[in-house]
Amino acid sequence: MNFQKLKKDSLIVNIILATCTALLLAKSWTWGGSISFFVALVPLLIIEKNNSRKAFFAYSSYTIILWHILSVFWITKASAIGLVAATGLNLVLWNVALQTYSYIRRRNKKSVAYVVLVTGLIAMEHLNIFNSEITWPWLVLGNGFANSYQLVQWYEYTGVLGGSLWVIITNILFFEFYNTRNKKPLIAGISLIIGGAAISLVMYYTHTPAQDGKVKVAVIQPNFDPYNAKFTMGKTAQLEIVDSMIQTLPQDVDYIVLPETVFDEQLTEEYIDRSISIKKLKKTLAKKYPTTDIIMGSITKILYYQEQRPTPTARTARGAKDFFYDISNSSLSVNPNRDTDLYKKSKLVIGVEMLPFNNIVSKLGDLSVKLGGTSGAMMPQEDVECFTHTELGVNIGVPICYEAVYGEYFSQFVKNGASAIFLITNDGWWDDTYGYKQLFSYSRLRAIETRREIARCANTGISGFINSRGDSQGTIGWWKSGILIGEVNLSTETTFYTERGDYIGYLSWYVFVITLLYSISLNYKKKLLSN
Repeated sequence: MNFQKLKKDSLIVNIILATCTALLLAKSWTWGGSISFFVALVPLLIIEKNNSRKAFFAYSSYTIILWHILSVFWITKASAIGLVAATGLNLVLWNVALQTYSYIRRRNKKSVAYVVLVTGLIAMEHLNIFNSEITWPWLVLGNGFANSYQLVQWYEYTGVLGGSLWVIITNILFFEFYNTRNKKPLIAGISLIIGGAAISLVMYYTHTPAQDGKVKVAVIQPNFDPYNAKFTMGKTAQLEIVDSMIQTLPQDVDYIVLPETVFDEQLTEEYIDRSISIKKLKKTLAKKYPTTDIIMGSITKILYYQEQRPTPTARTARGAKDFFYDISNSSLSVNPNRDTDLYKKSKLVIGVEMLPFNNIVSKLGDLSVKLGGTSGAMMPQEDVECFTHTELGVNIGVPICYEAVYGEYFSQFVKNGASAIFLITNDGWWDDTYGYKQLFSYSRLRAIETRREIARCANTGISGFINSRGDSQGTIGWWKSGILIGEVNLSTETTFYTERGDYIGYLSWYVFVITLLYSISLNYKKKLLSN
Protein backbone atom coordinates (compact mmCIF):
# COMPACT_ATOMS: atom_id res chain seq x y z
CA MET A 1 0.00 0.00 0.00
CA ASN A 2 1.32 3.45 -0.93
CA PHE A 3 0.44 5.62 2.05
CA GLN A 4 1.65 8.72 0.25
CA LYS A 5 -1.33 8.50 -2.10
CA LEU A 6 -3.80 8.42 0.76
CA LYS A 7 -5.24 11.45 2.45
CA LYS A 8 -2.63 12.80 4.84
CA ASP A 9 -4.98 13.33 7.74
CA SER A 10 -6.65 9.93 7.42
CA LEU A 11 -7.34 8.81 10.97
CA ILE A 12 -7.49 5.12 10.10
CA VAL A 13 -4.19 5.17 8.20
CA ASN A 14 -2.42 6.99 11.02
CA ILE A 15 -3.76 4.61 13.66
CA ILE A 16 -2.64 1.64 11.55
CA LEU A 17 0.83 3.15 11.19
CA ALA A 18 1.10 3.98 14.89
CA THR A 19 -0.08 0.47 15.81
CA CYS A 20 2.49 -1.06 13.46
CA THR A 21 5.31 0.77 15.24
CA ALA A 22 4.03 -0.41 18.64
CA LEU A 23 3.72 -4.02 17.45
CA LEU A 24 7.12 -4.05 15.77
CA LEU A 25 8.77 -2.61 18.89
CA ALA A 26 6.96 -4.96 21.27
CA LYS A 27 7.84 -8.03 19.19
CA SER A 28 11.37 -8.22 20.57
CA TRP A 29 10.12 -8.27 24.16
CA THR A 30 7.23 -10.65 23.60
CA TRP A 31 7.07 -12.83 20.50
CA GLY A 32 10.80 -12.93 19.88
CA GLY A 33 13.06 -11.87 17.04
CA SER A 34 14.74 -8.51 16.46
CA ILE A 35 14.65 -8.01 12.68
CA SER A 36 11.45 -6.01 13.05
CA PHE A 37 13.40 -3.48 15.11
CA PHE A 38 15.15 -2.15 12.03
CA VAL A 39 11.92 -0.84 10.48
CA ALA A 40 9.83 -0.32 13.62
CA LEU A 41 10.15 3.47 13.70
CA VAL A 42 9.48 4.00 9.98
CA PRO A 43 5.65 4.10 10.30
CA LEU A 44 5.93 6.65 13.11
CA LEU A 45 8.25 8.84 11.03
CA ILE A 46 5.75 8.66 8.16
CA ILE A 47 3.08 9.98 10.52
CA GLU A 48 5.35 12.85 11.56
CA LYS A 49 6.01 13.79 7.94
CA ASN A 50 2.32 13.84 6.96
CA ASN A 51 0.74 15.49 10.00
CA SER A 52 0.89 18.53 12.21
CA ARG A 53 3.08 18.44 15.31
CA LYS A 54 -0.02 18.36 17.50
CA ALA A 55 -1.40 15.33 15.66
CA PHE A 56 2.02 13.67 15.69
CA PHE A 57 2.17 14.09 19.46
CA ALA A 58 -1.16 12.31 19.82
CA TYR A 59 -0.17 9.40 17.59
CA SER A 60 3.30 9.01 19.10
CA SER A 61 1.75 8.96 22.58
CA TYR A 62 -0.65 6.23 21.48
CA THR A 63 2.29 4.25 20.07
CA ILE A 64 4.36 4.50 23.25
CA ILE A 65 1.45 3.55 25.50
CA LEU A 66 0.51 0.54 23.36
CA TRP A 67 4.14 -0.58 23.12
CA HIS A 68 4.42 -0.55 26.92
CA ILE A 69 1.11 -2.32 27.49
CA LEU A 70 2.09 -5.09 25.08
CA SER A 71 5.63 -5.48 26.42
CA VAL A 72 5.37 -5.01 30.19
CA PHE A 73 1.71 -5.54 31.08
CA TRP A 74 2.95 -8.16 33.56
CA ILE A 75 3.97 -5.37 35.97
CA THR A 76 0.31 -5.16 36.98
CA LYS A 77 0.66 -8.59 38.59
CA ALA A 78 2.65 -6.90 41.35
CA SER A 79 1.70 -3.22 41.01
CA ALA A 80 -0.73 -1.56 38.61
CA ILE A 81 0.73 1.84 39.46
CA GLY A 82 4.12 0.49 38.36
CA LEU A 83 2.91 0.12 34.77
CA VAL A 84 1.40 3.60 34.85
CA ALA A 85 4.62 5.11 36.22
CA ALA A 86 6.88 3.28 33.75
CA THR A 87 4.70 4.17 30.79
CA GLY A 88 4.33 7.78 31.91
CA LEU A 89 8.08 8.23 32.27
CA ASN A 90 8.87 6.93 28.79
CA LEU A 91 5.91 8.82 27.37
CA VAL A 92 7.56 12.05 28.49
CA LEU A 93 11.12 11.13 27.49
CA TRP A 94 10.29 9.75 24.04
CA ASN A 95 8.02 12.65 23.21
CA VAL A 96 10.71 15.13 24.20
CA ALA A 97 13.02 13.57 21.60
CA LEU A 98 10.34 13.06 18.94
CA GLN A 99 8.82 16.52 19.27
CA THR A 100 12.24 18.16 19.21
CA TYR A 101 13.01 16.27 16.00
CA SER A 102 9.68 17.33 14.51
CA TYR A 103 10.29 20.97 15.40
CA ILE A 104 13.83 20.98 13.94
CA ARG A 105 12.81 19.12 10.76
CA ARG A 106 10.30 21.81 9.88
CA ARG A 107 12.80 24.64 10.36
CA ASN A 108 16.18 23.27 9.39
CA LYS A 109 18.08 20.88 7.17
CA LYS A 110 16.96 17.27 7.14
CA SER A 111 20.43 16.11 8.15
CA VAL A 112 20.34 18.32 11.26
CA ALA A 113 16.92 16.93 12.19
CA TYR A 114 18.18 13.36 11.86
CA VAL A 115 21.13 14.10 14.15
CA VAL A 116 18.66 15.49 16.69
CA LEU A 117 16.48 12.38 16.38
CA VAL A 118 19.37 9.94 16.88
CA THR A 119 21.07 11.76 19.73
CA GLY A 120 17.79 12.87 21.32
CA LEU A 121 16.38 9.35 21.60
CA ILE A 122 19.66 7.96 22.95
CA ALA A 123 20.01 10.87 25.39
CA MET A 124 16.51 10.20 26.71
CA GLU A 125 17.33 6.50 27.05
CA HIS A 126 20.48 7.44 28.90
CA LEU A 127 18.35 9.26 31.46
CA ASN A 128 16.66 5.92 32.12
CA ILE A 129 19.99 4.19 32.67
CA PHE A 130 21.80 6.95 34.51
CA ASN A 131 21.98 6.96 38.30
CA SER A 132 18.98 9.23 38.92
CA GLU A 133 15.96 9.10 41.21
CA ILE A 134 13.41 8.05 38.58
CA THR A 135 14.55 5.50 36.00
CA TRP A 136 13.00 2.78 33.86
CA PRO A 137 15.64 1.22 31.58
CA TRP A 138 13.61 -1.93 30.83
CA LEU A 139 12.56 -0.85 27.33
CA VAL A 140 15.79 0.76 26.18
CA LEU A 141 15.94 -0.23 22.51
CA GLY A 142 19.27 -2.00 22.88
CA ASN A 143 17.68 -4.37 25.41
CA GLY A 144 15.44 -5.65 22.62
CA PHE A 145 18.32 -7.83 21.39
CA ALA A 146 18.38 -9.84 24.63
CA ASN A 147 16.89 -12.87 22.87
CA SER A 148 19.10 -12.31 19.81
CA TYR A 149 22.28 -11.85 21.83
CA GLN A 150 24.38 -13.57 19.15
CA LEU A 151 23.88 -10.43 17.02
CA VAL A 152 25.23 -7.96 19.60
CA GLN A 153 28.45 -9.47 20.90
CA TRP A 154 30.03 -6.04 20.36
CA TYR A 155 28.12 -4.83 23.42
CA GLU A 156 31.41 -5.47 25.21
CA TYR A 157 32.49 -2.23 23.51
CA THR A 158 29.24 -0.24 23.37
CA GLY A 159 26.75 -1.52 25.92
CA VAL A 160 23.03 -1.55 25.07
CA LEU A 161 23.10 2.04 23.82
CA GLY A 162 25.19 0.77 20.92
CA GLY A 163 22.23 -1.40 20.00
CA SER A 164 19.91 1.60 20.23
CA LEU A 165 22.23 3.54 17.91
CA TRP A 166 22.22 0.64 15.44
CA VAL A 167 18.42 0.49 15.43
CA ILE A 168 17.74 4.22 15.12
CA ILE A 169 20.22 4.88 12.30
CA THR A 170 18.94 1.90 10.32
CA ASN A 171 15.33 3.08 10.71
CA ILE A 172 16.28 6.52 9.41
CA LEU A 173 17.97 5.00 6.36
CA PHE A 174 14.88 2.93 5.51
CA PHE A 175 12.66 5.95 6.07
CA GLU A 176 14.84 7.91 3.66
CA PHE A 177 14.40 5.17 1.08
CA TYR A 178 10.62 5.38 1.56
CA ASN A 179 10.72 9.16 1.11
CA THR A 180 13.04 9.43 -1.85
CA ARG A 181 12.94 6.00 -3.50
CA ASN A 182 16.70 6.44 -3.70
CA LYS A 183 18.33 3.02 -3.39
CA LYS A 184 21.43 4.36 -1.62
CA PRO A 185 19.77 4.62 1.83
CA LEU A 186 18.23 1.16 1.31
CA ILE A 187 21.61 -0.36 0.46
CA ALA A 188 23.24 1.48 3.36
CA GLY A 189 20.56 0.22 5.78
CA ILE A 190 20.84 -3.38 4.67
CA SER A 191 24.65 -3.17 4.77
CA LEU A 192 24.52 -1.77 8.30
CA ILE A 193 22.35 -4.64 9.48
CA ILE A 194 24.44 -7.31 7.76
CA GLY A 195 27.72 -5.71 8.79
CA GLY A 196 26.76 -5.36 12.46
CA ALA A 197 25.41 -8.92 12.59
CA ALA A 198 28.44 -10.36 10.77
CA ILE A 199 30.94 -8.71 13.11
CA SER A 200 28.98 -9.99 16.09
CA LEU A 201 28.73 -13.54 14.79
CA VAL A 202 32.47 -13.66 14.18
CA MET A 203 33.00 -12.48 17.77
CA TYR A 204 30.50 -15.06 19.02
CA TYR A 205 32.08 -18.05 17.32
CA THR A 206 35.67 -17.03 18.05
CA HIS A 207 35.13 -16.07 21.69
CA THR A 208 36.85 -18.30 24.23
CA PRO A 209 36.16 -18.34 27.98
CA ALA A 210 38.72 -16.83 30.32
CA GLN A 211 41.38 -19.11 31.74
CA ASP A 212 41.77 -17.51 35.18
CA GLY A 213 40.48 -20.48 37.16
CA LYS A 214 37.02 -21.71 38.00
CA VAL A 215 34.74 -22.34 40.96
CA LYS A 216 32.15 -25.03 41.56
CA VAL A 217 28.75 -23.50 42.28
CA ALA A 218 25.46 -24.97 43.48
CA VAL A 219 22.36 -22.90 42.68
CA ILE A 220 19.24 -23.70 44.72
CA GLN A 221 15.76 -22.68 43.57
CA PRO A 222 13.37 -23.37 46.50
CA ASN A 223 10.22 -22.23 44.65
CA PHE A 224 8.37 -20.52 47.50
CA ASP A 225 5.17 -18.81 46.31
CA PRO A 226 5.87 -15.11 47.09
CA TYR A 227 2.16 -14.30 47.46
CA ASN A 228 1.16 -17.23 49.62
CA ALA A 229 3.54 -19.89 50.93
CA LYS A 230 6.51 -17.54 51.40
CA PHE A 231 4.65 -15.47 53.99
CA THR A 232 2.36 -18.14 55.46
CA MET A 233 4.67 -21.13 55.65
CA GLY A 234 6.87 -19.48 58.27
CA LYS A 235 10.59 -18.95 58.31
CA THR A 236 11.28 -22.15 60.25
CA ALA A 237 9.62 -24.34 57.63
CA GLN A 238 11.35 -22.43 54.82
CA LEU A 239 14.70 -22.81 56.57
CA GLU A 240 14.22 -26.56 57.01
CA ILE A 241 13.39 -27.03 53.31
CA VAL A 242 16.43 -25.06 52.14
CA ASP A 243 18.73 -26.71 54.69
CA SER A 244 17.62 -30.17 53.58
CA MET A 245 18.33 -29.21 49.94
CA ILE A 246 21.81 -27.97 50.93
CA GLN A 247 22.63 -31.25 52.65
CA THR A 248 22.14 -33.19 49.41
CA LEU A 249 25.04 -31.32 47.77
CA PRO A 250 28.51 -32.78 47.18
CA GLN A 251 31.15 -31.59 49.64
CA ASP A 252 33.44 -30.07 47.03
CA VAL A 253 31.21 -27.12 46.09
CA ASP A 254 32.90 -23.74 46.54
CA TYR A 255 29.68 -21.74 46.64
CA ILE A 256 26.05 -22.39 47.50
CA VAL A 257 23.78 -19.69 46.08
CA LEU A 258 20.31 -19.00 47.49
CA PRO A 259 17.82 -16.46 46.04
CA GLU A 260 16.85 -12.93 46.97
CA THR A 261 15.02 -12.66 50.35
CA VAL A 262 15.07 -16.44 50.58
CA PHE A 263 13.43 -16.47 54.04
CA ASP A 264 10.56 -14.41 55.41
CA GLU A 265 12.79 -12.89 58.07
CA GLN A 266 14.26 -9.48 58.84
CA LEU A 267 17.82 -9.76 60.16
CA THR A 268 19.12 -7.07 62.49
CA GLU A 269 22.50 -6.09 61.03
CA GLU A 270 24.15 -5.56 64.40
CA TYR A 271 23.30 -9.11 65.47
CA ILE A 272 23.08 -10.81 62.10
CA ASP A 273 25.16 -13.84 63.10
CA ARG A 274 22.86 -14.46 66.07
CA SER A 275 19.78 -14.92 63.91
CA ILE A 276 18.17 -18.35 63.72
CA SER A 277 18.65 -18.77 59.98
CA ILE A 278 22.32 -17.73 59.86
CA LYS A 279 23.19 -19.89 62.88
CA LYS A 280 21.44 -22.85 61.27
CA LEU A 281 23.22 -22.40 57.94
CA LYS A 282 26.60 -21.92 59.62
CA LYS A 283 26.06 -25.11 61.59
CA THR A 284 25.36 -27.05 58.40
CA LEU A 285 28.43 -25.57 56.71
CA ALA A 286 30.71 -26.30 59.67
CA LYS A 287 29.55 -29.90 59.77
CA LYS A 288 29.73 -30.77 56.09
CA TYR A 289 30.99 -27.81 54.00
CA PRO A 290 33.62 -25.93 56.06
CA THR A 291 35.33 -24.41 53.00
CA THR A 292 32.10 -23.40 51.26
CA ASP A 293 30.56 -19.92 51.23
CA ILE A 294 26.80 -19.41 51.06
CA ILE A 295 25.58 -16.43 49.03
CA MET A 296 21.99 -15.54 49.88
CA GLY A 297 19.45 -12.73 49.96
CA SER A 298 17.68 -11.34 53.00
CA ILE A 299 15.88 -8.29 54.34
CA THR A 300 18.17 -6.62 56.88
CA LYS A 301 17.46 -3.77 59.29
CA ILE A 302 19.31 -1.16 61.34
CA LEU A 303 17.79 0.06 64.63
CA TYR A 304 17.97 3.67 65.86
CA TYR A 305 17.15 4.46 69.47
CA GLN A 306 16.65 8.21 69.20
CA GLU A 307 13.90 10.77 68.79
CA GLN A 308 14.91 12.34 65.48
CA ARG A 309 14.72 10.47 62.21
CA PRO A 310 18.39 9.68 61.39
CA THR A 311 17.96 8.98 57.64
CA PRO A 312 15.36 9.91 54.98
CA THR A 313 14.40 6.24 54.62
CA ALA A 314 13.98 5.52 58.33
CA ARG A 315 10.55 4.48 59.52
CA THR A 316 8.93 4.48 62.94
CA ALA A 317 8.11 1.35 64.85
CA ARG A 318 4.47 0.94 65.79
CA GLY A 319 3.69 2.60 69.11
CA ALA A 320 7.25 3.89 69.56
CA LYS A 321 7.68 7.51 68.50
CA ASP A 322 11.31 7.65 69.63
CA PHE A 323 12.33 4.42 67.87
CA PHE A 324 13.26 4.28 64.19
CA TYR A 325 14.67 1.64 61.90
CA ASP A 326 15.86 1.21 58.30
CA ILE A 327 15.41 -1.88 56.19
CA SER A 328 17.41 -2.97 53.13
CA ASN A 329 17.18 -5.63 50.47
CA SER A 330 20.56 -7.26 51.02
CA SER A 331 22.81 -10.04 49.84
CA LEU A 332 24.91 -11.93 52.40
CA SER A 333 28.08 -13.99 52.29
CA VAL A 334 28.02 -16.66 55.01
CA ASN A 335 30.82 -18.88 56.30
CA PRO A 336 31.16 -20.55 59.74
CA ASN A 337 34.72 -19.24 60.23
CA ARG A 338 33.99 -15.50 60.02
CA ASP A 339 31.39 -12.80 60.45
CA THR A 340 28.76 -12.52 57.74
CA ASP A 341 29.44 -9.97 54.98
CA LEU A 342 26.64 -7.80 53.61
CA TYR A 343 25.82 -5.79 50.47
CA LYS A 344 22.67 -3.66 50.15
CA LYS A 345 20.68 -3.36 46.94
CA SER A 346 21.15 0.11 45.45
CA LYS A 347 18.95 0.09 42.34
CA LEU A 348 15.55 0.03 43.98
CA VAL A 349 12.14 -0.49 42.38
CA ILE A 350 10.12 2.72 42.37
CA GLY A 351 7.04 2.61 44.59
CA VAL A 352 7.89 -0.81 46.03
CA GLU A 353 11.38 -0.28 47.45
CA MET A 354 11.93 3.46 47.19
CA LEU A 355 10.17 6.81 47.11
CA PRO A 356 11.66 9.18 44.50
CA PHE A 357 13.30 12.30 45.92
CA ASN A 358 12.91 10.93 49.44
CA ASN A 359 15.67 13.27 50.68
CA ILE A 360 13.35 16.18 49.93
CA VAL A 361 10.09 14.53 50.90
CA SER A 362 11.47 13.38 54.25
CA LYS A 363 11.92 17.01 55.28
CA LEU A 364 8.16 17.42 55.18
CA GLY A 365 7.91 15.63 58.48
CA ASP A 366 4.74 13.64 59.10
CA LEU A 367 3.68 14.04 55.48
CA SER A 368 6.71 12.04 54.34
CA VAL A 369 5.67 9.19 56.62
CA LYS A 370 2.24 9.12 54.97
CA LEU A 371 3.84 9.23 51.52
CA GLY A 372 6.13 6.27 52.09
CA GLY A 373 8.51 6.86 54.97
CA THR A 374 7.06 3.84 56.70
CA SER A 375 5.89 1.76 53.76
CA GLY A 376 8.45 0.95 51.13
CA ALA A 377 11.47 3.26 51.28
CA MET A 378 14.50 1.02 51.66
CA MET A 379 18.01 2.09 52.53
CA PRO A 380 20.37 1.59 49.58
CA GLN A 381 24.15 1.30 49.60
CA GLU A 382 26.14 4.01 47.87
CA ASP A 383 29.19 1.96 46.88
CA VAL A 384 29.28 -1.32 45.00
CA GLU A 385 31.04 -4.08 46.93
CA CYS A 386 32.16 -7.62 46.14
CA PHE A 387 32.34 -10.67 48.39
CA THR A 388 35.70 -12.43 48.84
CA HIS A 389 35.67 -16.21 49.24
CA THR A 390 36.87 -17.26 52.68
CA GLU A 391 39.33 -19.90 51.45
CA LEU A 392 39.99 -19.12 47.79
CA GLY A 393 40.24 -15.32 47.92
CA VAL A 394 38.03 -15.10 44.80
CA ASN A 395 35.97 -11.91 44.41
CA ILE A 396 32.33 -12.31 43.40
CA GLY A 397 29.79 -9.59 42.57
CA VAL A 398 26.24 -10.21 43.79
CA PRO A 399 23.73 -7.81 42.17
CA ILE A 400 20.13 -8.20 43.26
CA CYS A 401 17.20 -8.60 40.83
CA TYR A 402 16.43 -5.20 39.21
CA GLU A 403 20.11 -4.22 39.30
CA ALA A 404 20.65 -6.57 36.34
CA VAL A 405 18.85 -4.07 34.09
CA TYR A 406 21.49 -1.35 34.57
CA GLY A 407 24.53 -2.15 32.43
CA GLU A 408 26.89 0.55 33.68
CA TYR A 409 25.99 -0.10 37.32
CA PHE A 410 26.31 -3.85 36.84
CA SER A 411 29.79 -3.36 35.41
CA GLN A 412 30.87 -1.63 38.63
CA PHE A 413 31.06 -5.04 40.29
CA VAL A 414 33.65 -6.05 37.70
CA LYS A 415 35.56 -2.76 38.06
CA ASN A 416 35.72 -3.49 41.78
CA GLY A 417 37.30 -6.88 41.19
CA ALA A 418 34.51 -9.39 40.55
CA SER A 419 35.82 -12.42 38.65
CA ALA A 420 32.30 -13.77 38.20
CA ILE A 421 28.74 -12.68 38.99
CA PHE A 422 26.13 -14.40 41.15
CA LEU A 423 22.77 -12.76 40.46
CA ILE A 424 20.06 -13.40 43.05
CA THR A 425 16.41 -12.62 42.40
CA ASN A 426 12.78 -13.48 43.17
CA ASP A 427 10.84 -13.52 39.92
CA GLY A 428 7.64 -15.04 41.24
CA TRP A 429 5.84 -11.71 41.65
CA TRP A 430 4.77 -11.58 37.98
CA ASP A 431 3.36 -15.09 37.59
CA ASP A 432 4.08 -17.02 34.39
CA THR A 433 4.35 -13.97 32.10
CA TYR A 434 7.06 -12.33 30.03
CA GLY A 435 8.49 -10.58 33.11
CA TYR A 436 10.83 -13.21 34.49
CA LYS A 437 11.81 -14.31 30.98
CA GLN A 438 12.82 -10.77 30.03
CA LEU A 439 14.82 -10.31 33.22
CA PHE A 440 16.66 -13.58 32.61
CA SER A 441 17.46 -12.58 29.03
CA TYR A 442 18.91 -9.26 30.23
CA SER A 443 21.48 -11.28 32.18
CA ARG A 444 22.77 -12.49 28.81
CA LEU A 445 23.51 -8.89 27.80
CA ARG A 446 25.26 -8.17 31.12
CA ALA A 447 27.45 -11.26 30.58
CA ILE A 448 28.43 -9.98 27.12
CA GLU A 449 29.08 -6.40 28.28
CA THR A 450 31.39 -7.51 31.08
CA ARG A 451 32.51 -10.89 29.67
CA ARG A 452 31.76 -12.43 33.05
CA GLU A 453 30.05 -15.75 33.62
CA ILE A 454 26.87 -15.57 35.68
CA ALA A 455 25.26 -17.96 38.13
CA ARG A 456 21.65 -16.84 38.42
CA CYS A 457 19.55 -17.93 41.38
CA ALA A 458 15.81 -17.23 41.53
CA ASN A 459 13.27 -18.12 44.18
CA THR A 460 11.20 -19.19 41.22
CA GLY A 461 11.47 -18.11 37.61
CA ILE A 462 14.64 -19.13 35.83
CA SER A 463 17.77 -20.16 37.69
CA GLY A 464 20.84 -21.23 35.77
CA PHE A 465 24.29 -20.54 34.41
CA ILE A 466 25.19 -18.11 31.62
CA ASN A 467 28.62 -18.09 29.99
CA SER A 468 30.56 -15.01 28.92
CA ARG A 469 29.09 -14.92 25.41
CA GLY A 470 25.50 -15.08 26.72
CA ASP A 471 24.71 -18.76 26.24
CA SER A 472 22.45 -20.43 28.79
CA GLN A 473 24.09 -23.54 30.23
CA GLY A 474 21.37 -25.38 32.12
CA THR A 475 18.33 -23.87 33.82
CA ILE A 476 15.58 -24.59 36.33
CA GLY A 477 12.29 -23.43 34.86
CA TRP A 478 9.21 -21.66 36.13
CA TRP A 479 7.49 -22.96 39.27
CA LYS A 480 9.99 -25.74 39.84
CA SER A 481 12.09 -26.57 42.85
CA GLY A 482 15.57 -27.81 42.13
CA ILE A 483 19.35 -27.65 42.28
CA LEU A 484 21.88 -26.94 39.57
CA ILE A 485 25.59 -27.59 40.00
CA GLY A 486 28.11 -26.21 37.55
CA GLU A 487 31.56 -24.74 37.11
CA VAL A 488 31.87 -21.01 36.61
CA ASN A 489 34.95 -19.73 34.80
CA LEU A 490 36.68 -16.75 36.39
CA SER A 491 38.09 -13.74 34.57
CA THR A 492 40.34 -10.87 35.61
CA GLU A 493 40.16 -8.95 32.33
CA THR A 494 37.89 -5.93 31.83
CA THR A 495 36.07 -4.96 28.65
CA PHE A 496 36.09 -1.58 26.93
CA TYR A 497 32.51 -1.03 28.08
CA THR A 498 33.31 -1.96 31.67
CA GLU A 499 36.04 0.66 31.76
CA ARG A 500 34.10 3.47 30.05
CA GLY A 501 30.45 2.73 30.80
CA ASP A 502 27.64 4.36 28.81
CA TYR A 503 29.89 6.79 26.97
CA ILE A 504 27.53 6.70 23.98
CA GLY A 505 24.88 8.25 26.20
CA TYR A 506 27.16 11.04 27.42
CA LEU A 507 28.35 11.72 23.87
CA SER A 508 24.76 11.81 22.62
CA TRP A 509 23.86 14.44 25.20
CA TYR A 510 26.77 16.58 24.05
CA VAL A 511 25.90 16.31 20.34
CA PHE A 512 22.18 16.75 21.04
CA VAL A 513 22.70 20.01 22.94
CA ILE A 514 25.26 21.36 20.46
CA THR A 515 23.01 20.55 17.49
CA LEU A 516 20.03 22.23 19.17
CA LEU A 517 22.06 25.36 19.87
CA TYR A 518 23.32 25.37 16.29
CA SER A 519 19.79 25.01 14.94
CA ILE A 520 18.43 27.76 17.19
CA SER A 521 21.23 30.15 16.24
CA LEU A 522 20.75 29.37 12.54
CA ASN A 523 17.04 30.12 12.73
CA TYR A 524 17.73 33.32 14.64
CA LYS A 525 20.22 34.36 11.99
CA LYS A 526 17.66 33.75 9.25
CA LYS A 527 15.14 35.94 11.05
CA LEU A 528 17.67 38.74 11.37
CA LEU A 529 18.52 38.56 7.66
CA SER A 530 14.86 38.50 6.66
CA ASN A 531 14.24 41.68 8.66
